[in-house]
Amino acid sequence: MKDIAISFPRTPDMSNELERAITELRAGHIEAEAFLRLLGRSKLVVPLVESDSDSAGLWVFSWQGRPHAAVFTDTRHVASLGDVERSAEITGTDLAASWPEDVSLSLNPGVEGLDLVMPPQDFRRVAHQLPQGGAKVRVGAPAEPPPAALMDAARRLGGAVAGVDDVYVFVLDDSLNRPRIAVGLELGPAANPSAVVEEAAEWLAAQPGCPRTDVMVLGANLLRSVREHVSAV
Repeated sequence: MKDIAISFPRTPDMSNELERAITELRAGHIEAEAFLRLLGRSKLVVPLVESDSDSAGLWVFSWQGRPHAAVFTDTRHVASLGDVERSAEITGTDLAASWPEDVSLSLNPGVEGLDLVMPPQDFRRVAHQLPQGGAKVRVGAPAEPPPAALMDAARRLGGAVAGVDDVYVFVLDDSLNRPRIAVGLELGPAANPSAVVEEAAEWLAAQPGCPRTDVMVLGANLLRSVREHVSAV
C-alpha cells in the first residue's frame, strides 16, 4: 500500500484492535496487507451528511486539493469534526465495496497519532481481501440454490469482464464472518487480479436484482478446493 500519510506525534489513546494496528503500521511493525485485512473486518464509524453527489452521505472535505472523506475507528473521535448530527457503523469490507473512485479515505482526521490517509484504490481493495494469517477458510456447495439474478449475472460475467476465464459460485466460511455466498474468478495468465476483481465486483453490483456478493480471485489451492464442490457456471 502506498501514499499513507504518516506523522509521529505523542502516543495516542487506543481503545480497540484497529487503533493498535494503526500505531504498529506507522511504526513499520506490521505489513500493509495484514492491516487491510483487519480494516476489512473492523467496525468503522462513518459521519453522514445530506448529499446528491456520487459520494452521497460521506463527510467529504478538501485536503491538498483532493477530496477526502472522514471515517473513524471509534465514536469518541467523531467530535473532532464538530457538530455531526448522524453517523453509521459499518464494516470496512462493506464500506470499501461502495467507496467512490475519486475520494481518499481519511481515517481519524484530527485525532493525533491515529490518523491515516489512504488513496481510494487502496481502500477499495479491502472489499476483496481474502482472510489470511491463521483464518480457517472452508468452501462448499450452497445448501439451497443461490438467487437466480446472481446466477444469471455470474454466467454472463466472463463475457463482460476481460481476463476472466471461469466463474464459480460457492459458499465461503472464513471463520471471521458467517458462511456466505461468494463468486470466485479463475483468471487468464495475463490478467491483472486487482483490476479484474474490482471491475467484476462493480459489474455484478450493477446487474438488476443481483445481491451484494464477495468477489475474489481463486488461487491454485483455493481453486482446487472449490472445484471439489461446484463446477464453473
